[in-house]
Amino acid sequence: MVPQLRNVWFQHDGAPSHKTSSVKQYLVVEFGEQIIGYGGFQEWPPRSPDLTPMDFFLWGNLKQQVYAARPPTLQDLNDALRMLVPT
Repeated sequence: MVPQLRNVWFQHDGAPSHKTSSVKQYLVVEFGEQIIGYGGFQEWPPRSPDLTPMDFFLWGNLKQQVYAARPPTLQDLNDALRMLVPT
């Protein structure tokens, strides 16, 4: 295991490309039994809100911040989102 990953758990998103035997083998080598989700050692439903912080927190928070200013145009909405989530 990569030393920096000792306390990290891999959350499997269930994407078909992540289900191949070579990917599974790599994940087991790197994360051991610290794999959550499809085919992992800790089974969990896909897109479960308690394990998807982007769905659970980020989108609602962004919506609240963006719509507080009530952007009048689609371009203003786009600009507000880009300011809140820099790439």
